[in-house]
Amino acid sequence: MQGAWNNLMARRLDCDTATGANLRLGPFQVEAISSYERFVQLRSEWDRLFDSAVEAFPTTSHAWLSAWWKTFADGRRPYVILIWNDGVLIGAAPFYYDSKKIFGSQFRVLRPWVNSWVDRFNFLASFPPTEVVEAILDHIEDIEHTWDLVELPRLDRNSEITECIWQSCQTRELEVGVEDDLQSPFLRFPATWDQLLKSLSPSFRQNLKRKIRSVEKMDSVRMTVLDGEECIDPIVEISRESWQHEQGTSIASRQEIFDFYQKVIKAYAQRGQLRCALMEVNGEPAAFELNLGHNRTLHNFKLGFKKKFSHISTGIVLKAFLLKQILDSEGPEPEFMEYDFMGVAEAYKLRWSKKVRVQNRYIVFSKRKTTRRLYQWLYVVKPYVRDSFPALYTLAKKVSSGIHTGRI
Repeated sequence: MQGAWNNLMARRLDCDTATGANLRLGPFQVEAISSYERFVQLRSEWDRLFDSAVEAFPTTSHAWLSAWWKTFADGRRPYVILIWNDGVLIGAAPFYYDSKKIFGSQFRVLRPWVNSWVDRFNFLASFPPTEVVEAILDHIEDIEHTWDLVELPRLDRNSEITECIWQSCQTRELEVGVEDDLQSPFLRFPATWDQLLKSLSPSFRQNLKRKIRSVEKMDSVRMTVLDGEECIDPIVEISRESWQHEQGTSIASRQEIFDFYQKVIKAYAQRGQLRCALMEVNGEPAAFELNLGHNRTLHNFKLGFKKKFSHISTGIVLKAFLLKQILDSEGPEPEFMEYDFMGVAEAYKLRWSKKVRVQNRYIVFSKRKTTRRLYQWLYVVKPYVRDSFPALYTLAKKVSSGIHTGRI
């Protein structure tokens, strides 16, 4: 234990020297890493934290993040904050350094590992969560000389961790801009499939039953739920003939995206938390729905179908099959209590559930004068002009758009 502590302190001193930070002392030990090799070494500790955290999603698991690092971190400078307590990892926040131009000025940004493939994020924190979040924000303040903005997208507005972050920023007198990000539908599972059907609107319920009966009459259709990596090949085949592939958003659209999802699928198959619903027509893969489970919630990350099978409503029928399988599964208590549709509140999702999880983007501004002025303009002056002088605001936006596009 003493050797591990010495190594930890040595890494901490290396980090402090590299960043020029003067870290405050606190009840916990802080480590900041930017080495992929060091991150790989943390797998068992990270997994323990992930399984015990107050709030966690598949997108904050070590399996997901290690695949994300290898796929998307090229050219970026990762900065992962770790909070330790007597050799036990109790908090983590994966960031990377970036920059953005606002009103012609360049600002340094500290961002979490979030992009278009990531629908959920928050700090990982075990008990006591308030103190863990405080330790993470202490460190972020200690390295304030390295950033101008800290952007925190995809945060559940009603989560305990988000509330801790918000309250801590207020106590520290940090200016925080809040913006709408996503509204994702979710479904709380009732006890039975019949109860779920009764919760749906009459028109959708009748339409759903009709589509299911139509498919059940087809001897050529077979549906299964796979929990192993054997689902990869049919997913790729389906993706290549889907409308997402034409838009460049399918799993098979780019090699790097395929490599990313292949790593994630294999890791979650090993964890026993992979659920891939697959439809075949005459033995040919026709549609899939890729789901990852955690904390009794099933998260829907990807779905797709071959366009030539759209006439049998593959998406709605396969989702119904999956949900019924979950509700009909035997056992003293259900494996999953909730189904998270992920992404935005599209019409087809809202037919299943009107409940939405509101997610915000929080932008933390440093205490430097330039960034404080930026906050005042973006979140005080600009909203005032927009609400008080809408015609002037619209004209200013048009002029600004013309300048940026070169039309003026």
